[in-house]
Amino acid sequence: MARGHLLSSDEKAHHEVWRAVRRCENITRQAMKKVPQTTDRRKEARLGFAKMNLGRDWAKDVFSGEKEFNLMETSGADAT
Repeated sequence: MARGHLLSSDEKAHHEVWRAVRRCENITRQAMKKVPQTTDRRKEARLGFAKMNLGRDWAKDVFSGEKEFNLMETSGADAT
């Protein structure tokens, strides 16, 4: 162990994760695909859809591909 170069447990965990990622043959870095910017025409169409459906009861609709995003540290189930 080198003197003067002590890592915290978080830093050690971070380094260990990156070592594991680099060793894995199935994980590769790729450039993100370019996507066209939203056109004014498309923005107007989206705004029109939103205005038409303002009063809609969205609880009755089913969305595929829904993703739960945890914006706070709690999952919400145990939050008060």
